[in-house]
Amino acid sequence: MYLMSISIVGLKDILKYDYDEYIYKLENLKSHLNDVLNNVSDKLDIIINFEDIILQSENYELLLEVFSKMRYILFHSNIFLSAILIKIDEKLEFEIKETIIKDTKIHTSEFSNKSIIDIKSLHSTFKGIGLNIKIRNFNRLNEYKIINNFFMPSLNGNSITQYNDIKIEDNVELKDEVMDIIIYNFNYAYQRSASYARYFLPLLINGLKSTSYKNISLDNDGDFNNLPLIVKELLYGNIIKSKIYNCFSTFNILYFVLIDSIYNDVRDNNKITYRVVKELFKNELVIKNKDNYIYDQRIVSEESKNYFLRDFRKVNGNF
Repeated sequence: MYLMSISIVGLKDILKYDYDEYIYKLENLKSHLNDVLNNVSDKLDIIINFEDIILQSENYELLLEVFSKMRYILFHSNIFLSAILIKIDEKLEFEIKETIIKDTKIHTSEFSNKSIIDIKSLHSTFKGIGLNIKIRNFNRLNEYKIINNFFMPSLNGNSITQYNDIKIEDNVELKDEVMDIIIYNFNYAYQRSASYARYFLPLLINGLKSTSYKNISLDNDGDFNNLPLIVKELLYGNIIKSKIYNCFSTFNILYFVLIDSIYNDVRDNNKITYRVVKELFKNELVIKNKDNYIYDQRIVSEESKNYFLRDFRKVNGNF
């Protein structure tokens, strides 16, 4: 049996300054959940616990399908989801009981086991937008959808926590329209709260890992054609770069996720990979942090590292 907890990122902060937006996002979540559930193959158990939604099923792929569809739909309403998926030993039963004390009705929720506590506790420690899959060896069961991702457990320091996530889109090129929404909302979140904005790190990493780089080409002047929006932002934009300079040094990881993603996708296209590396090393943040990340196999695979070093030597000479 599998249990998934889903919540809207930043919802409690929204309640502090905009009650109408709070209600809008909460109702949007519930409405779209109903639409998605009406179009899935199997039934599942649903528990709505105020701001959180708990889904239960014997079929983990059904839960992945529901989350993936919900996430993509809600992108277009500027709503971003955080979720946890765990495996439990026995089904979670739920009951609302009514007690009358001095003519006052009191309604309480009762659960059949402590898995609801376990999943809520785990969810509270996940500081990211995405799905944190807390199932041992899960990546072996569903390799085509699962990616290695990272979130910032704290604003203090540069530590990152690794976890398994599900791609934004499965085997479909990530559309610039969606990436534009993500980058816009990251910038908006940063203006509100650095603590809120850090939740976007795993979403941006997911964007890089879910994007196809096969259509990138060079014109006669050596300039890029068909460069995905998130790559344009990292190479030439200021939204993410300025946040790294000002606060989020941990976001440097994005440059090295880009390196790994491109070499995974188009490593045999030497002209493209060389050109990307050349552009990256115009950025002092990449030069400064190269040794911190390029040799970390959680971030850059051994194979991608070797291809990168080939192009790096061409750009900058031998070490």
